[in-house]
Amino acid sequence: MRLTPPPGPLSASAEGEESRTDGARVCCEIDTQIGARVVGGGNGADSGRVFKLARVFAARAPKTLMCALILLLSACGAATPAAVGEPTALPRLLATVYMSPTPGVEAQQATRLASRPTATITIPQTTASATPYVGVFVGEAQLDDGAQPIMNPDLFAPATQPIVTRVCPIPPDADFGPAWNASSTISATLGCPIQQMFGFNGVVQIFERGVIYRRSDTGDLWAIAPGGQEAGTYWYVAAAPTVIAQAVSPPPGFQMPQGDFFALWLGIPGVFDALGYASTQEQEAALHLQRFDGGTLLKDVGVAQVFVLFNNGDVYGPY
Repeated sequence: MRLTPPPGPLSASAEGEESRTDGARVCCEIDTQIGARVVGGGNGADSGRVFKLARVFAARAPKTLMCALILLLSACGAATPAAVGEPTALPRLLATVYMSPTPGVEAQQATRLASRPTATITIPQTTASATPYVGVFVGEAQLDDGAQPIMNPDLFAPATQPIVTRVCPIPPDADFGPAWNASSTISATLGCPIQQMFGFNGVVQIFERGVIYRRSDTGDLWAIAPGGQEAGTYWYVAAAPTVIAQAVSPPPGFQMPQGDFFALWLGIPGVFDALGYASTQEQEAALHLQRFDGGTLLKDVGVAQVFVLFNNGDVYGPY
């Protein structure tokens, strides 16, 4: 017969190990009881047993294990996690690349027209210049020695008209005065005299817009319609034309010319429209005349008026 010696006192390490073993056993039992209560719907007796076991374990375990027990009870009372189902397989999608058909001739032409390069327009840059100050003129600037003016003032000087001195074998008669000769255009067009000035007696009649002169000894006639500052028109005939007498009724205050004056006034086209009706009777007049290369100077001595008659039918004056 084999005898088992009685248990002796435990060492501190052995006692701690035994306490940890008993604590683990009690915890597992408590866990089992609580799990059975939660899953199987345990009653109050089971709960009392669980807490009784907890008191037994607390008498043996140190205070440190007491805190761990409280945390363990909280974890044991957690709900059982739900079972995770099987993963669902997702359908796989394949990317399909669309291959367009080869473009035709019209599509290729449209692509070339749409991709033509755009012309680049270059805008020239203008450099701003200083704006001149316009102020009060205080006199000519004095140039320092060696300084040059910015612009040559001679470039802005008016062109000098050359003075042409005409030397004619027969000079214009001084009786006509200098007024007609003040215009270089008239003087140049008229040219030099081809004869000396001479005088004769004549007859004059004034009209609405002009005058008619007649040389008494030869019957020469001049119908003159002045143009003011511009050229007027005149008609010259060596003898009066033949016309058929017509009854003309002049407006009040005017009258119809008679004889050679009537023949020139009505027989030469344009004279009547230019002169209008006569405003005076015929009157005797002293006339002076000098012929030139380009025309004639005719002076009415009684009123000291000079007409310049060009060969082309233009008339200037009276001067």
